[in-house]
Amino acid sequence: MHLSTPNIFELMAKIYCGFEVNFISENVIPVSCLACFLGMTDNHNPNNLLNRALSFFEHQIITCWNESIKSLKATENQILLQQVTKLGLIDACVDLIISKALNKLIYLGESVEPIKNLVLSDEDEDGFNGDVYKPNAKRKLFVLDS
Repeated sequence: MHLSTPNIFELMAKIYCGFEVNFISENVIPVSCLACFLGMTDNHNPNNLLNRALSFFEHQIITCWNESIKSLKATENQILLQQVTKLGLIDACVDLIISKALNKLIYLGESVEPIKNLVLSDEDEDGFNGDVYKPNAKRKLFVLDS
């Protein structure tokens, strides 16, 4: 794994200095990749870093689609993305989002329906016939901090 971001380097430094890693949605995927790469598995030491990171991922991230989206955004680094894909964490996040959307279609809003006979002007040179399709979003689907 390439330490291409300051966050990954900082996490590695904390781990090697013996500091406890506080898992959040934005760092659990990089920590999981780092632990896998460094062989920090239960074969080395019970309840080691990889197991703790994956447990946090399973119980805190893939139960909520907002957290899944935040975790996915943390994988924007191309090198990290390759490792995450090998671990199956991308698939887990995407599967959660799809299943939540399919289970509660109301989250996606009402169907898009035409607004009939809307006349914008009498002189429509583009051949506008009066039917306009307009989405009707009920609420924001994801909460993202930008």
